Amino acid sequence: MSPNGTPIGGRALAPGTTDKPYTVYEVTNRLVVQHGPAEPWFGEDGMGTQYYLPVSVRELLDAGYLRRVS
Repeated sequence: MSPNGTPIGGRALAPGTTDKPYTVYEVTNRLVVQHGPAEPWFGEDGMGTQYYLPVSVRELLDAGYLRRVS
C-alpha cells in the first residue's frame, strides 16, 4: 500500500499488477504501520513510500480502520 498518487515505478509493482483495478482507501481511525521506501525491483525505480499493514486490508475494512473511496 502506498500514498495516493505514488507513481507506478516508485512502487516497484510486480508485472501484471497494473492490469488490476486501482483502489483508493481512506484511513478512518488511528492506525500504526511501518513504512519505508520501496526497493527497486521488477525493472522499476522503486523508492516510493510503501506501508506495511499489520493485517489484511479486508480486516482493516471490517474493523472500521479503512474506508474504500474508489
